[in-house]
Amino acid sequence: MFGEFSFDSPALIFLARVLSALLLVLMLFAAYGASDLVGYLQPLAPFMAGALVLVLSLLVFRIYYPYSSSNDFRYIFPAITPFVVFIGTALFRLSRSNRLFSLSLLLVTLFLTSGIAFQILAILRYAER
Repeated sequence: MFGEFSFDSPALIFLARVLSALLLVLMLFAAYGASDLVGYLQPLAPFMAGALVLVLSLLVFRIYYPYSSSNDFRYIFPAITPFVVFIGTALFRLSRSNRLFSLSLLLVTLFLTSGIAFQILAILRYAER
């Protein structure tokens, strides 16, 4: 998830590992949400196929070229939009079960707060140099 960057701070290394693990879990949630949308919304099948191609192509691109020059934030927007829709659908579907919904909401919140903490710590760590 972080390309060729390495971090010397134990806190940043820990948060990077947490973010990577949570992203994998969120990808499972997105797949769950996408499977729910396919069953109910047949007219959106082209959107679903296009979204799947965008997400998979971004994943393959990042695996083969894990460098900062090919991981600019502009490349994520075509793939992140359907990803957010799929996670939202999974959360909505899991809202029928109070425990699963609470767990999934906790995971999403952990991912967001870990990402914010990572950015703040990275800025503070490397701004002092």
